[in-house]
Amino acid sequence: MMVVDWAGIKLLPLKDLFTMIGGFLADVFMIFGGAIPYVFQYAEIYQRKSALGFSLYVCLALCVANILRILFWFGKHFKNTLLVQSVVMLVCMFLMLEISVRMNRKLLNKSQRTSILNGHFLSHFWQWSDLKSYAIALSLFTAAAAATTAACIGVSMDLEDLVSSILFFQFKCSNGMSKASDSWLC
Repeated sequence: MMVVDWAGIKLLPLKDLFTMIGGFLADVFMIFGGAIPYVFQYAEIYQRKSALGFSLYVCLALCVANILRILFWFGKHFKNTLLVQSVVMLVCMFLMLEISVRMNRKLLNKSQRTSILNGHFLSHFWQWSDLKSYAIALSLFTAAAAATTAACIGVSMDLEDLVSSILFFQFKCSNGMSKASDSWLC
């Protein structure tokens, strides 16, 4: 038979241990929680061999928002959990772009395929048929946003106002897309 000494149990910092474990689990959920639904979406697209019904503009809005959040971190540091979450969401959205482009490309004839490299930057914006075009567009946006961020870091401007406008843009775009709007102008 085991005897438990309550004086010994009181010496253990159980409250601190539970707080630390709870905080860790909350951070893990915060990092991966936003990406979890896209795992199922990815599996469904892969299983159906079709990306019809999945809007690539969702990827655009989330890529822009997460790139801007990462760049904002350089101007004003916030919790590393949110920074890692942005990186995870960027990887997730790039994987969603990859499978969507791969599946949609199978439905197109060679003459219907579009690419930034073929001069279809604005005429077929975010509806290209090769992954390289999306990578180029996101790289150009990241470079422009990084240059703007670098220029703004030295200026005494309120970065919170910039973030508020970014979040408003993200909210308006996500609401517009959830209503089956296929306009990238939100």
